[in-house]
Amino acid sequence: MSIANPTLDDIWKLFQETDKRWQETDKRWQETDKRWQETDKRWQETDKRWQETDKRFQQMREETEKQDKKLTEKIEKVSTDLGRLGLKKSAPI
Repeated sequence: MSIANPTLDDIWKLFQETDKRWQETDKRWQETDKRWQETDKRWQETDKRWQETDKRFQQMREETEKQDKKLTEKIEKVSTDLGRLGLKKSAPI
């Protein structure tokens, strides 16, 4: 093929090669898009699991706080009852 005087056949071959490259590029774009969609899906799943974990953590924290409050109230009641009986609190172990 002469660049100065391309034939119709030369131009047709260039057109075909360009078309082939565009098709390959389109295929790569589709593969890339598919990977992005998969990545996005994984991020959404990860976010959902994170929210579920955070919710469970908050529930555990609230339950622990409730149990701590109940235990503190019981300790205070026992201490008050012991005080009424005239018993002194023993030193912590």
